[in-house]
Amino acid sequence: MATFYMNEGAFDLPDLGFTDKTVQVFSAPLADGAELGLVVARSKMVKGKSLADVVAAHLEHEQKTMRAFSIIEKRDVEIDGIAAIDIASRYRSRDEMAYQRQFHFVAYGLWMLFGATAPLPERAACDECLGHVLGSFRLREM
Repeated sequence: MATFYMNEGAFDLPDLGFTDKTVQVFSAPLADGAELGLVVARSKMVKGKSLADVVAAHLEHEQKTMRAFSIIEKRDVEIDGIAAIDIASRYRSRDEMAYQRQFHFVAYGLWMLFGATAPLPERAACDECLGHVLGSFRLREM
């Protein structure tokens, strides 16, 4: 049996083989009336795949499903001492170009994705928000 923790409390999951695929979605207004989105997602790592493999498949999916998707920058970084992949990209969202920044890493057997999205002219606000979030991130002892 596993215990699942959330801000509001905790509960035990029965031993049925549950996989945590929790996604938290946050939004904040920007000065120009646009919106900045922040997403934290997790999924069980695919057995036999590396982080690079999982991220490559994720980017391939985004290339196929997001209009005018292109990678601006991709680099290896660390988050709380953990190897991570940092990706900046842009794509067409409705009638405007959007910017997204994603950090991918593996913790406790889970593929973690922290991402922020905003209209392309708000790129700096997007980077600043995600930088703040990840700068304060600390893995919890389990």
